[in-house]
Amino acid sequence: MLRENERIGGDPVTYTNAEDFIACEDNHHLQEANYTSSVFTWNNNQGSTREFSRLDRILLNEEAVRVFAGPYFEVLHKDICDHCPLLLHLHNTQVEKKHQFHFFNMCTKSLEFKQMAKREWTVSLQGSRMF
Repeated sequence: MLRENERIGGDPVTYTNAEDFIACEDNHHLQEANYTSSVFTWNNNQGSTREFSRLDRILLNEEAVRVFAGPYFEVLHKDICDHCPLLLHLHNTQVEKKHQFHFFNMCTKSLEFKQMAKREWTVSLQGSRMF
């Protein structure tokens, strides 16, 4: 936490708690990305003594600020951890060269190709929001 408004409950924020982090940001010319939604990225899940803090942030270097127009992140709802996931939105302002898709037909010459392709395309994948 760097500022008083980044914490509810618990001990107050002091400059000495944040000075190393602030110095690191300054020394490496980093800046915080803007955010939408909640300012808080962590809570202790302790019911009536619940604390909320902004412990997680996204830092951008000068190149990222130059290349991406208005980068920002969303604080998503936490699921499996006491920290909320952050979703970074980047909009590239540089024109990118289009790359052509290349497919090599030699794979289709294999007798097992159609069966293997059909089997792989019907596989059901399960995951979580983490991946």
